[in-house]
Amino acid sequence: MEYLVLGTAGHIDHGKTSLVKSLTGTDTDRLKEEKERGITIDLGFAYMPLPSGTVLSIIDVPGHEKFVRNMVAGAAGIDMVLLVIAADDGVMPQTREHLEICSLLGIRHGLVAVTKADMVDDEWLKATIEEINGFLKGGLLEGAPVVPVSSVTGKGIQELITNIDSIAKSIKERKSGEVLRLPVDRSFTIKGFGTVVTGTLVSGKVRVGDEVELLPKNVKTRVRGIQIHGRQAEEGVSGSRVAINLQGIERDTVKRGDTVTSPGSLKTRMTVEAEISILPTTPRPLKNEAERMLHIYSASSMSTITLLNSKEIRPGESGFARIGLREPIVAVHGDMFVLRSPDAGTIGGGVILDADPPRRSRKETMEDLKILSSGDMKGKVLLYIRRGGVNAVTLSDLSVKFNTNPKAIEPSISELISSKIILKIDGEVISAEAINALKNSLMELIGSFHKKEPMKAGLLTEEARTRLRISQKVMDAVVDSLSKDRQIVAEKDTLRLASHKASGGEKKERIEKIYIEAGLTPPTLTELLEKLKIMEREALDLLNLLSKEGRLVKIKEFFFSKDSIEGLTATIRAFFAKKSDLTPPDFKEMTGLSRKFAIPLLEYLDSQKITIRVGDVRKLRKG
Repeated sequence: MEYLVLGTAGHIDHGKTSLVKSLTGTDTDRLKEEKERGITIDLGFAYMPLPSGTVLSIIDVPGHEKFVRNMVAGAAGIDMVLLVIAADDGVMPQTREHLEICSLLGIRHGLVAVTKADMVDDEWLKATIEEINGFLKGGLLEGAPVVPVSSVTGKGIQELITNIDSIAKSIKERKSGEVLRLPVDRSFTIKGFGTVVTGTLVSGKVRVGDEVELLPKNVKTRVRGIQIHGRQAEEGVSGSRVAINLQGIERDTVKRGDTVTSPGSLKTRMTVEAEISILPTTPRPLKNEAERMLHIYSASSMSTITLLNSKEIRPGESGFARIGLREPIVAVHGDMFVLRSPDAGTIGGGVILDADPPRRSRKETMEDLKILSSGDMKGKVLLYIRRGGVNAVTLSDLSVKFNTNPKAIEPSISELISSKIILKIDGEVISAEAINALKNSLMELIGSFHKKEPMKAGLLTEEARTRLRISQKVMDAVVDSLSKDRQIVAEKDTLRLASHKASGGEKKERIEKIYIEAGLTPPTLTELLEKLKIMEREALDLLNLLSKEGRLVKIKEFFFSKDSIEGLTATIRAFFAKKSDLTPPDFKEMTGLSRKFAIPLLEYLDSQKITIRVGDVRKLRKG
């Protein structure tokens, strides 16, 4: 089933709530004060199945200028606007401001209902409609249907429904990301169930049983139940109005402006960068470092606006800005927002370009924002991949950054890979610049190690990865590339430059000679140190180097010459040419070795798959 959201807009006492009741049968004024005063104070909700099968969620907003903050919370995330203008009043201040807000929020579909048509004569009605058409000229509702209606007589109601349905059918599927995002516009408690939050699901899906996170408080909970238009549901999808019963959450924990999301997927922000547009009707320019109230979805925060490419933004003009927020908000690239002033009302709005701006120069900031304000997805994607530096990013990471479906990014990724501007590493992507820089850094790291430790075979791979601060995937890619270019050699757990040959000089040759002469009864480390008069670390380095070169064989805590081990292997094979079983006494008699050396050597022969132990004897392995 397809869901769309319609929001009302218009001046106070122009009949928005009465019209919604005529369309749906629901009185959206639910507060006692609203009933007593006869005006809408907070958001009201209703729904209406359309003839085409689409289910329309309706958000009824207050028209009084004191409650514009509530109006903005309701208007954010709607698919179409129903602008309500009373026939006897015509265009009024909140008519203008509400329509400006809808325009700033990027709403592009809607129509006009001329209410109270039964209270004026035909000539007056005709004049009002002419006024309305003139008012709409050049705006988002220019050319939209203007339908006279009466909530008392029912005049025009069916025609209005037909026009709403026609617009609904023309609205393409909403573009949204896969990450769950529900800006909370209402919260309450139901006895026996606990805390319930409502809102328009602007992206992703939510299912009963899902673990969710409440931002900005970073509280994790589970979805106990879901209702859509008063009916129990197992799942809520993007574009639908949902009520979610949250498990174990106190009513005071959640409020309007909070966001329900998947754990760890979205973050709160205290600083964002944006492109700001000031309305032509605003009485004065927006000055640098001005303080204004920022409204984004159901959240709001006082903010300080630092202009980046001018000292002021004049009415009707736009500019880039860094916005510091007093309260944390949830924001991603592409989010629309509204700016309001205490004395001038709505002054403008804009679009979030960078929800997580790094520290950089003003010049670099301007370059980034020009890319992010363009329609070039390839440029945007490359910007964030480069910003990741040596850390590869996933397609999922990028789709969250741009609040879009991963499929929308895939063509840009493919083109960048084909151009060899970025590289793909096991499902992740990284810039070619970063890989080249890492290759140079690794070469320098290994070279420095060789100078410091000339007797060692090479730098431990894990030590190099830790010092470069990169993931195992990226390390493997860098090592593989340098190995293919024959610049480095990867041996077991070490890395060395291809031109490097570890050398211990005369001491290394003396050690090898000692072990060749010792045969199968090599000296202990202590005995070796006494013979050579060298430090323990130097001796161990030389022994390990000889072992890596294959000239010595390390078995347990002992080192044996290669020739001695090869000789022992030949002796063992000759023994098995005459007998089928080798016992420990046989081995001792054959080699003349004590238990100290015999047991490690027998276990070594087993490990090399020359012999196999069967009970108390050993047999020659077949093959």
